[in-house]
Amino acid sequence: MTKTRTMVKWFGTFVAACAVALACSLGFSSTAYAETESVSWNVTYSADKQMVSDYNQESVNSALSHMQPGDSFTMKVNLRNSSDTSTDWYMTSEAVETLEEGMKEAENAGGAYTYEITFDENVVYSSDRVGGDGGKGFKEIPGVTGKWFYLGALASGGSGEVQIKMTLDGETQNNIYMNTVGKLNVTFAVEDNTGGAAGQPGSGSNGDDASTLPKTMDQVLIVLYIVGIVAALVCTFMCVRSIKELRKGRDA
Repeated sequence: MTKTRTMVKWFGTFVAACAVALACSLGFSSTAYAETESVSWNVTYSADKQMVSDYNQESVNSALSHMQPGDSFTMKVNLRNSSDTSTDWYMTSEAVETLEEGMKEAENAGGAYTYEITFDENVVYSSDRVGGDGGKGFKEIPGVTGKWFYLGALASGGSGEVQIKMTLDGETQNNIYMNTVGKLNVTFAVEDNTGGAAGQPGSGSNGDDASTLPKTMDQVLIVLYIVGIVAALVCTFMCVRSIKELRKGRDA
């Protein structure tokens, strides 16, 4: 059940962000079979209440470089709460550059793909198809417009898995998309429940119920995104700082 957000006081909110370059090296051979590529990394809310991640861009690049039309790519993010309090977890993503924007020739190519986000096998967002004729790819997805999705609660010592899956359509993707790059910033936030109960945004299962975090959080993410937007196939995992630290620096 969705709780009212306006009366929520946020305690110890932290953010982890990474830029994910979705590079599609598309080509055709005499024999092609649909394959699934996947990479995984860990995001931990530590005992001293810091966000720690072992994100590795090289492994992402390696997996993406083999993709062909009809293939799927899955990013698995293992979330763990190592603090002594319960936590609520959220995520959002922002389309920095779609596949269509990545190459001028691909703007009107009509290539389509699907996009799905799950948390512990529960669907957070699913699109049957994005892109295609006249489409805008990632930017058609409510989940990449800066809205936050509530993933779930993790008790002390608890863990969960987020999966972000994209499938390239085998019929509409073609050689125009070869070496085309799309860039997507993925951000996770955790709310430490010490001292109060957390509000819970909508499920976001269809993108219409997604909620927005307080404006102070939005401003912080803008800074993080600027740090994370980099050249094609080069991504930097951004350092994590608490909202309290950022506010202190801003008010100094």
